[in-house]
Amino acid sequence: MSLADFRTLIADIPHTDDPALVRRKSRDMTVGFSPILREQARDRTAELVVSPRTRDEVIRIAAAAARHRIAVLP
Repeated sequence: MSLADFRTLIADIPHTDDPALVRRKSRDMTVGFSPILREQARDRTAELVVSPRTRDEVIRIAAAAARHRIAVLP
């Protein structure tokens, strides 16, 4: 599945690929636990920031991501 396909599935949920916002929001706090992960994630950013408004939207996002093997980081 492509990112475009994923975006179609979540079209009614607020999301953005604005580079400045994505860069600012791309902080995976799990890298603080592992020097190896910190090194691997150093210059990586997300491709999309999704802002669900409800619990049901969170469930839809998680289900679509899991079904299509897309990583989700809170």
